[in-house]
Amino acid sequence: MGDASMCVIMLFAMIPKHFTILGALVVFLGAGCGAIAPAPITPKPQPSAATPTQPMALTSAAFESGGDIPQKYTCNGQDFSPPITFLSVPEGTVSLALTMVDQTAPFDHWVLFNIAPTASGIIEGDIPMSSVGVNSNGGLGYTGPCPTEGKHQYLLTLIALNRAVYLPDGATREELLKDIEGKVIQQATLVGGFGGEIVPSLP
Repeated sequence: MGDASMCVIMLFAMIPKHFTILGALVVFLGAGCGAIAPAPITPKPQPSAATPTQPMALTSAAFESGGDIPQKYTCNGQDFSPPITFLSVPEGTVSLALTMVDQTAPFDHWVLFNIAPTASGIIEGDIPMSSVGVNSNGGLGYTGPCPTEGKHQYLLTLIALNRAVYLPDGATREELLKDIEGKVIQQATLVGGFGGEIVPSLP
């Protein structure tokens, strides 16, 4: 008689008469008779945490945020618009707008809107496919920094919108900001300086 059979006989001999067959089976398994072992429980894989969405960013290959804007992008140089790159434009963006304003003096240098949400940026000196607003010199498109004295700070702002802008070319920055109230998904900024000694920025 094998060891497993002997084990079963001994266990049944030990089980009181009032035990049910189910109780005998529990004793049998609990005693470890035979080579049968319960199948291991494999834990269910937990869903991995979602990758956080990167915030939209605005950068330039010509200068770092907080750095100086090279002379070629000012009235003292060729007055080209600087190259800028759009990063991580959020889902749901229907159009983009871009502004550049002198924070030290109330002067608008660049106003663009209805830029395609798939655009990756603007090439140096390029006129992108967009609607073009008026600058404070009265012209359309970009006009570079040209401070009369001191160092001025210039703020570029990229704005992701959930709809198109219903304004004609030649709209002012103020008209743009009024039109997009409540339509902004996200904004990103880039700051550059140009001129002599730093002068206080406007609040």
